[in-house]
Amino acid sequence: MKTSQLFRHSRLRLAVWYTLVMGIILSLSALGIYRSLVQSNWKAMEREIESIAGTLHDSLEPMLPASEDPTTVLRLDFSRG
Repeated sequence: MKTSQLFRHSRLRLAVWYTLVMGIILSLSALGIYRSLVQSNWKAMEREIESIAGTLHDSLEPMLPASEDPTTVLRLDFSRG
């Protein structure tokens, strides 16, 4: 009777350790995947913002005369539109 109880406790203890170790391994893996996804999305967003800024710069630059204050010229052009 005592050996059966001993095996039962051993199996329970082994199951708890297995659950803890697997939980730690899976949590660390999930954290790594989450971090890489966030980092790749952030880099893609930065590239999009740079592309939009470049397009905006290229489209606004011909409108600006070299001799005047760009802020004043842009304010006047957008207030007309």
